[in-house]
Amino acid sequence: MKRHRGLLLIGATAKDSGKTTLCERLIARFSKRSDLYGVKVTIVHGERSEIRYSVTEETRCDGRHDTGRMLIAGARKVFWVRCDETTVGQALDDLFLRIPAGTLIVCESNSVRNYLIPDLFLMVSREGEGELKKSAAALLTLVDHRIVCRETADGPRFSPDIETALSLDNGAWVCHLPRSVE
Repeated sequence: MKRHRGLLLIGATAKDSGKTTLCERLIARFSKRSDLYGVKVTIVHGERSEIRYSVTEETRCDGRHDTGRMLIAGARKVFWVRCDETTVGQALDDLFLRIPAGTLIVCESNSVRNYLIPDLFLMVSREGEGELKKSAAALLTLVDHRIVCRETADGPRFSPDIETALSLDNGAWVCHLPRSVE
């Protein structure tokens, strides 16, 4: 497994957990300092998998899709990777041919952690949510920090406050919180 410097990986324990909101906020904060790319990786299962994989650059800033929300937040470029479980490695190789070396990346995915070692791997869950999805449960021992998204009158809030705990050091993501241990 290869380490990928400059990669911040954000996964989730369930659908609608707040991971895209967290991606948007971090992109908005850090894209002001340097070029930053957004990536969403979707693993297609079963009969829905008509293509082996695709890597598509998002160009619409309409905000209707997670990738468009990343562009609106300030990502220089955003890519959507769709693949099945057998082509993740190929799809990632193709993706990284399109991203200049040394570029900061915020990537929304659980499964990428099976193939790459990011600077940080965050796992977001919604307060009070039920059962973990399989892709999250299998990776809990590899998570650097578990983040809980709570709905408040002022919008989603993350605990611990990961938004202010992150920084960059020589092109690598750093978190100033003690590592979460399960």
